[in-house]
Amino acid sequence: MIDNNLPPKISVCIPVFNAANYIEEAVKSVLNQSFKNFELIIVDNASTDGTPDILDSLKFLDGRIHVFKNDQNIGLAPNLNKCVEYANGEYVKFLCADDMLSLDCLDKMLAIFQKDSSIKLVASARRLIDESKLEIGVRGYQKKTEKINGTQVISRCLYLGNYIGEPSAVMFKKVDFKMSFRKDLPQLMDLACWFELLESGHFYYLNSPLCSIRIHESQMSNTNLKSGTIISDNITLFENYINKPYIISSFVFR
Repeated sequence: MIDNNLPPKISVCIPVFNAANYIEEAVKSVLNQSFKNFELIIVDNASTDGTPDILDSLKFLDGRIHVFKNDQNIGLAPNLNKCVEYANGEYVKFLCADDMLSLDCLDKMLAIFQKDSSIKLVASARRLIDESKLEIGVRGYQKKTEKINGTQVISRCLYLGNYIGEPSAVMFKKVDFKMSFRKDLPQLMDLACWFELLESGHFYYLNSPLCSIRIHESQMSNTNLKSGTIISDNITLFENYINKPYIISSFVFR
């Protein structure tokens, strides 16, 4: 039974733009969580498809759902920042509108934070699915569940790419989120935030896939890959961090 008088422990945040084909499945994957003390923040970035109408109907499913609508499209990074601003929970869990959470995702990630105060970011393996929700692979930081020094993770990802994962794969404490998603990094805005969190603490990786990342032609990462944006972002992030004193410049990484 849900006690609506309790402040939410976790804010699940879904930034959405033109995701009419997927948003209902994303929302229901949150409502079906084994952990119940959460709020669901949905921020619609001026969608032009059927998304606003779907959200108008979904918000009546559960009192924990809160829908906000931007008057105009403000871009992805500012919309992600709005999600965090609206969040009232102690922890923030993002979910992209075309992805889904496993039933025990919130439970398992929250448990890590509650037993270790040094953790600044928790991430899990990600199940990759196609348009029909068929599994096409699993992606993750490494094979085993482990607590890792944050700066070690930064070094690895700076040279080898975003092994931490997409916003749907991580959870963090709102009080630790003193940065913002950067508009100048359209592809790696999330990784830049993960780096800032990990400069002050540890990373905890769960090798169980606790979310499903949908791979499809219209997702923004495909657009950024084709335009070369990802190369520009990698150069910018590398230049921002390469001279940090903790960066490990090993032969393997190079």
